[in-house]
Amino acid sequence: MFLLHGCLEVDIGFTPTADFGPRGPSWRTVFGQKAEPTSTASPSHDNLTGLAWHHVLHAWVCIQRRRWWQAEHWISAARAQVLALACRRLGYPTSYALGAHLLPADVTTPLEAALVRSLTEAELRRALNVTLTVLTAELDLTDPTLATRLRPMFMELTS
Repeated sequence: MFLLHGCLEVDIGFTPTADFGPRGPSWRTVFGQKAEPTSTASPSHDNLTGLAWHHVLHAWVCIQRRRWWQAEHWISAARAQVLALACRRLGYPTSYALGAHLLPADVTTPLEAALVRSLTEAELRRALNVTLTVLTAELDLTDPTLATRLRPMFMELTS
């Protein structure tokens, strides 16, 4: 990759001929022969939920250890998993928040409150609690049984 004047980025990649082909809907072949399209599997609901739980737990531990920047990182990562879960539910791309702009306001507006506004313990706890609330609401829509199982553990983290 080369970064040129004016923020022009030039990426050069190499791949075997048999693997050269579309990986998504916006693919445009400029020259050469392309292989048959392949689809990349979307992450599973369980995988996204597991990552969300992992990130929430790490955020909580970081708050306990007074590692404010690290806690902010994990809260943001957990929020990203909630967005991915909502994108998956609604059939939008899940990686890199590619479908986040397509989500309806009733999904995204509650997550605005999960943004960390300062690196204080109280603020980090507040943002983590909001993230857990929105995560639970998303799980209520997609897997109520799992939401019921996780709710008591989430409550422990917010008390």
